[in-house]
Amino acid sequence: MALNVSSTLVPEVINDYNVYGADGDLLIGLADEITLPKIASKTTTLSGAGILGEIDAPVPGQIKSSEMQIKWNHLYSHAARMMNPNETVQLTIRAAQQAANKEGGVVYKGLRVVCSGHPKEIDLGTLKRADTMGATTTLELLTYKVEVDDQVIFDIDKLGGKYVVNGEDLRAEINALI
Repeated sequence: MALNVSSTLVPEVINDYNVYGADGDLLIGLADEITLPKIASKTTTLSGAGILGEIDAPVPGQIKSSEMQIKWNHLYSHAARMMNPNETVQLTIRAAQQAANKEGGVVYKGLRVVCSGHPKEIDLGTLKRADTMGATTTLELLTYKVEVDDQVIFDIDKLGGKYVVNGEDLRAEINALI
């Protein structure tokens, strides 16, 4: 299943976004910036007879550590609440992606990121007159789902053995064997 991308649209910016916690709390205005995780495959290095040097071969369905960082304007109770090591943090991010329509006007596409993970680090930021603190919370993600206009782009569940990209279950054959 391929992502439906219109050739008449030119992506421009994330117009706006909101962040919601598991309890439905709206965190808008508190989160200044969110660094979404890298999705990187674990690799193994191959070398030997018949191979000129080394090859880092990706291992399908095996993913390296995935971190997400939330940058706060100030140090809020939401940031501290996320640091409880006995709880899994659950967040939903909803964004409006703005695109120019070559035929005229502006079009908005929905972006939704749903994730859960464990607290890893909190940086309390800095104190400076007439400036924000720049506090950050870092989460180690266990689940990560990205949708564009209700179409699933990524759906990863590290503990559940799920790895879907553009609707294709990349672990289906592996999971059927184990």
